[in-house]
Amino acid sequence: MSKNSAPRPSVECRTPHALGSLADLRSRLKAVDLSGRIQTSFVERLNLTLRHSISFLARRTWSLPCSTRSLNASQAWFRAYYHFAHPHQSLRVALTNDEYSPRGRLRKRRPRTPAMAAG
Repeated sequence: MSKNSAPRPSVECRTPHALGSLADLRSRLKAVDLSGRIQTSFVERLNLTLRHSISFLARRTWSLPCSTRSLNASQAWFRAYYHFAHPHQSLRVALTNDEYSPRGRLRKRRPRTPAMAAG
């Protein structure tokens, strides 16, 4: 997104498209039951998740990557962990029997990872 500013706060706001046309993008978004508008909330959520999970990307940290290679390696580890081993809230399964968490609380849903959901 690029913004042009004048003496007033914001004059014009444009969203450039890297691949494809705007109509193609809207049709693909509507095909997966989204509004058809480009929303930055998904990207911002991903940025926050990455910053919290990878120490190199955190703000105000002493941990700096020594090279691009080490940063790419840590991102690859995070991607593998997140897509296979991290429990996702949307994949939880409702329980019919009483089950207790390790802390002794009664659970209503069992957490699942993407690997568990895939079988």
